[in-house]
Amino acid sequence: MSQNCIARLSQEYKQLRAEDFKGDGYAVTPNEKKMTELMATIDGPIDSPYYGYRFKLSMAFPDRYPFEPPNVKFISVPFHPNISTSGNICLDILKGQWTPGLNIKTLLISIRNLLYDANVSDPLHHDAAQLYRNDKQKYISTVKDLCKANATPIPPEELAPKQNVPPAKPMSLKDEITPSAKKVEPSKKVEPSKKKAPVKVKTPAKKAARKVESSEEEESDDETPNSTEENSESEEEHDSTEEGEGSGDEESGSNENSSEDIHESPPAKKRAPLPKKGRKN
Repeated sequence: MSQNCIARLSQEYKQLRAEDFKGDGYAVTPNEKKMTELMATIDGPIDSPYYGYRFKLSMAFPDRYPFEPPNVKFISVPFHPNISTSGNICLDILKGQWTPGLNIKTLLISIRNLLYDANVSDPLHHDAAQLYRNDKQKYISTVKDLCKANATPIPPEELAPKQNVPPAKPMSLKDEITPSAKKVEPSKKVEPSKKKAPVKVKTPAKKAARKVESSEEEESDDETPNSTEENSESEEEHDSTEEGEGSGDEESGSNENSSEDIHESPPAKKRAPLPKKGRKN
């Protein structure tokens, strides 16, 4: 066994002992006689048909670890599309996606996530994958039956409690426009800007039209006094006709009353001519 593999495994075992695995869903038990082998357990994830059961795995590390992945197999085999009946696991990081940055902890977490979310597009157990696609209810019941037969029930005091997640509410139109639940502070009201009155530009055509209108107004003003003069002339003619009728009546009255005296005005007195001023000798 290479010194790099022993040094790396010693470091990882030390970290795993220092960490508290309670509630994490996995645990590791190193083999004291053979350092390159260990036993691990994985708890079935919440909201999956594997919940409430514990599964055992074996891990064997090659001499080129951490540059090569370990060989991992299920001892208590679950019914799963990516796990064969012999316990082999179809996982990308156990094949070509392995890197030296991965370790025992990340590997166990990835396997536990695989129990929750199966990759049906790359199955290793074809019967389980076909049942998963066509009849999900029958698949779940088969998983639970094989868990009872192969896996170990988790004691109630070690069982991670299920989280009570409220059912999702149907989305409304308002939720689609503003889906975030964060409170948004009301924006400050912006006063509307005062609109400036449009500047009227006088065009030559408008100026000419205004001049014509003003000239027509002046002509109408000139015509109004003429009409008043005509009205006054017509009123004077009407008065004169009435006076003529009145004078005719007076003449008839004067003929009837011949006794009345007609007073004539006295002739005007002629002034005497002023004496001419003679020249002094």
